[in-house]
Amino acid sequence: ANLTQGTNTTVAAGIIFGQWSELFVGSWGSGTELIVDNFTLAAQAKVRLIGLAMTDVGIRHGASFSVFKGALIA
Repeated sequence: ANLTQGTNTTVAAGIIFGQWSELFVGSWGSGTELIVDNFTLAAQAKVRLIGLAMTDVGIRHGASFSVFKGALIA
């Protein structure tokens, strides 16, 4: 969102078209990690949760995907 279309700013969005079977997502480690932080927001009687997922994305053929940056948003 927030792309420029003509002389109007922040009125357009991008759309990705593609053959999604050509996209690969890899995951490493133990999957998703969840860390409980009892100290950072302790003065406000809150607990902070931090999530971490180690992933990477690859594309088999770059020509399988296309981006359209001029989709008008209402």
